[in-house]
Amino acid sequence: MGKTRTAATPAQREARYAADAALIEAASARLDGDEAGDDLAEFITGRPALARLSVKNCALLAEQAEMRGTDVSDVRTFAGWRTVGRQVKKGSKAFQLTVPRRGEETKAEAGAQADKQPEPEQGKEKKPRFFLKSAWFDIAQTEPVEFTEPDSE
Repeated sequence: MGKTRTAATPAQREARYAADAALIEAASARLDGDEAGDDLAEFITGRPALARLSVKNCALLAEQAEMRGTDVSDVRTFAGWRTVGRQVKKGSKAFQLTVPRRGEETKAEAGAQADKQPEPEQGKEKKPRFFLKSAWFDIAQTEPVEFTEPDSE
């Protein structure tokens, strides 16, 4: 069986929050300033797989890659690599990017903020509610999955 996770202590949580805040601050600094667009354009050039990421996630990725002294070319989630026949190497440290999570919001809630009367039907629609950190891995952190054919007799 696998390892069981232990709850983080308050000191560990505070350290993690401080590290996350420092990373976000550094990525935001990449987006501000006169040369921000040139910096990110240079980072994305030659890496067409990164074009599907948001500008903020490209800045987060560039900052983390620079902090680790690594280069990235194609990043996907653990499940994303599995779908293309690759597995993440054991012990690989993930890059942290943000992904939107949608929650259900009633039309009454949506109508209240737009200063409109809610529609009679109480259907629900998906709205972006918050962002979560998600683990992403570079192709250098993966290896091909080796399939073995079952012996047929």
